[in-house]
Amino acid sequence: MRKKCLIVLASLFTLLFGCSSKNETYSRDFFTMDTVINITVYSNSEGEAKAALDAAEKEFFRISALSDRFSDKSDLSKVNKNAGKQAIKVSDDVFRMIDDSISWAKRTNGAFDIAVGPLMDLWGIEKGINIPPEKDKINEALKICGYQNVVINKKEKTVFLKQKDMILDLGGIAKGYATDCAATVLKKMGVKNAIINAGGNVYTIGGKTDGSPFRVGIQDPRNQQGILAVIPLSDKAAVSSGDYERYYIYNGVRYHHILDPATGFPARKCIATTIIGNSAEIADILSTSLFVMGPEKGLQFANSLTEIDGVLFVTEDKTITATSKIKEKLEMDKTSGYQLK
Repeated sequence: MRKKCLIVLASLFTLLFGCSSKNETYSRDFFTMDTVINITVYSNSEGEAKAALDAAEKEFFRISALSDRFSDKSDLSKVNKNAGKQAIKVSDDVFRMIDDSISWAKRTNGAFDIAVGPLMDLWGIEKGINIPPEKDKINEALKICGYQNVVINKKEKTVFLKQKDMILDLGGIAKGYATDCAATVLKKMGVKNAIINAGGNVYTIGGKTDGSPFRVGIQDPRNQQGILAVIPLSDKAAVSSGDYERYYIYNGVRYHHILDPATGFPARKCIATTIIGNSAEIADILSTSLFVMGPEKGLQFANSLTEIDGVLFVTEDKTITATSKIKEKLEMDKTSGYQLK
């Protein structure tokens, strides 16, 4: 369920912020977890700012090393290699990500599912494959997918995959989890104002140094350089997912990387989602889940949640549907052509 694309020149969120004369701005870019990550902190001490940036960067690489299923040394790779054989003890971080994922898989009735690795490999969009797989092969892959076949032992911190050739993929949660870890480290080091932009996973600590909130632009799904709306954020996470991140066009049809675990095909009910909440991990999970659900079911589900502030859906007809809290704060770009429902 790896979601985010390699973004170098433009992020899924465009950060609109300014600095104050009381604090200097210190920023760092680095590449991990398949994207360019930017962390910006405001501080009156260069030494403290650089130490905080070092610590936050380290968190991203630490979580990446644990959760990368393509690395032979990662905890996740060891779990996958032992599918159908034996339970594997994993680190606290990987266990929590898997435990949280299964919990949300149950709550979303399978719209979020980390046990779809065989399907993702079959479609191969990350590998540059640009021809849809045959329906029979998709059906075969579905037989070895499903969170119901993941067994966890909370006491022993072990993970067991019931079926041979099962593959877990934490791409739909790991970046959000790492963002939360990095934000926690920054706060512990005394940072009061900062932005983390992890390729579409945005976390704001405080607001601008003048006391106003950061202004975060939400990308137009059909225009990489465009913004469809701006939302003010302070001490919040914002995560977007869409069919514009990794995709190809085949016979006039767009095939993208966000798969519906129920059908094995790309989800089609919307073209983008944005989640606002306190946790980047939860927002990361729900940006995928609600994309799969679509506006009708997704909006109803989102309104039942206490874990997030809200969600917005973008559909192909350029309609934006949003929960009330987001709708109140959303500043539409009138030139984008999108209409807030």
